Amino acid sequence: MWDKIRLFSTEKKSWLLFSSFCLFLEMSALFVQYFLKFEPCLICVQQRALILLLMIVSFAGMFFRKSKISIFFILGLMGIIGKIFDLALNKTLLQMNPSVAGFCSIEKPFPNWLPMDKWFPAIFLNQGDCSATDIDILGMSLSENLMLISIILFIILGMVVISKLKKVSN
Repeated sequence: MWDKIRLFSTEKKSWLLFSSFCLFLEMSALFVQYFLKFEPCLICVQQRALILLLMIVSFAGMFFRKSKISIFFILGLMGIIGKIFDLALNKTLLQMNPSVAGFCSIEKPFPNWLPMDKWFPAIFLNQGDCSATDIDILGMSLSENLMLISIILFIILGMVVISKLKKVSN
């Protein structure tokens, strides 16, 4: 099993699949914003930026998929996914207890040196309320779904890391 996972991680299609899934998540967020009319909040636009970063790192990692440094790309992806999970958890907690909404305000979501909300306002401008309950998918909020997706991706990438480490130790 570990050999199959390791071999799959060295195939171009596995990295393209991951990048494509990130693109699907970005397109889903834009669908919710523009067709279902839910304005993104501070946490939402930060998650969008992190998912864009996931897409970029996974696409770049595709070029190093057969080298030993691919593990650093995978660990980087896992770190980004961990941050996405943390933001989704915070948003879920805000939705459950809106009285602690001080965490989410109309502050600037990006640093001055990377004003993505100014460069791409159609995607990264936050105007929504973090504590607002959004649509349900499978009986869970979008934030809870993103937490579940993050856990699944983290486990999959963790298995890839283990498979690569098993190869090194053999």
